Amino acid sequence: MYKATQKFIKTFDDNEWKYDVIEAENNEQADQVQTGFGATNLTSITLNAFFDADDGPVHVRVFGLAKATDENVDKVYKVLNELNSQNNFVRFFLDDEDKTVTVAADAVFCDDDIEEVCVGLMMAMHEICDQAYPQIMKALWS
Repeated sequence: MYKATQKFIKTFDDNEWKYDVIEAENNEQADQVQTGFGATNLTSITLNAFFDADDGPVHVRVFGLAKATDENVDKVYKVLNELNSQNNFVRFFLDDEDKTVTVAADAVFCDDDIEEVCVGLMMAMHEICDQAYPQIMKALWS
């Protein structure tokens, strides 16, 4: 397990937050830390943090926030573009194959601020996803 991953999950341990870790099998893969938090507009949001080096960036992803259909994909693209123009920290995109909405954010950290940067990014992403969810759902059901 990368040192960055270890420092990151220490914050989870200190706060007694639940998480799962999938360790990289070799240097070409990333450690993955997965956690979920309750939300206001949906039951929970599962966040995934990927660390691919001790001093590299963190890649945070929310997979499958929503799922479009062939009939409403154009409406969903429009909402995702609006959300991308409103949010500086995250990117919303639609997977062309399975039509699911993924939310992505990346950040660079230093050895002494891993916890603050990575946890802060995850919490900001959680809030942004929770606030964006009703807009996405409106596009799916309109």
